[in-house]
Amino acid sequence: ADASSTTPTDKDTGQDHFMYNVLPRSLQDCFDMFAEIPNCVNDLPALKRITLEALEDFASHHVVYLELRSTPKRLLASHVDDDKVVTTKRDYVEAVLQVLNEFETREQQRYQQEINDRQDASVRLPMVCRFIVAVDRSQTQQDASENVNLASEFFQKEGSGMVVGVDLGGNPTKQDFRDFQPVFQRARDAGLQVTIH
Repeated sequence: ADASSTTPTDKDTGQDHFMYNVLPRSLQDCFDMFAEIPNCVNDLPALKRITLEALEDFASHHVVYLELRSTPKRLLASHVDDDKVVTTKRDYVEAVLQVLNEFETREQQRYQQEINDRQDASVRLPMVCRFIVAVDRSQTQQDASENVNLASEFFQKEGSGMVVGVDLGGNPTKQDFRDFQPVFQRARDAGLQVTIH
């Protein structure tokens, strides 16, 4: 998908504002840009922060139901630690779910407080958040299986309800859906919803 926008040029210096997308991007350009994200989100605190910021952005646009999707990765526990402990994919999913749960609780509290204070119909509804565990086409079958196993486990956890499905995403030029079909059939058999993009 191509995206473009018009951005003014700094007339005083003649320099373009490279932070903005001034030219259409090819599909490959987009995936090259996505490949840079792990350089920014490479530890659990960064993952939690960016997850919370995404939730806040959607809520500010009056979204009332959100399914956030992400591919579990092994990240650093923190950049503060000198020993550079690497976490598991389970830690990744748990970190995202923790943020979703805490955000949803705060949303319910905010909503009740605003209803009590304002007593009118202009109160923003609380946003409900759910998680879709993604499989990246550029990863291995073993990675796909591990991600689906995690999704199934969290889906079946009593009282969780936060993991609702699995997703096949990533660069569509890398692998065909049929390569992942057995893994996704397992997910469907476990009761998970399946989405492809």
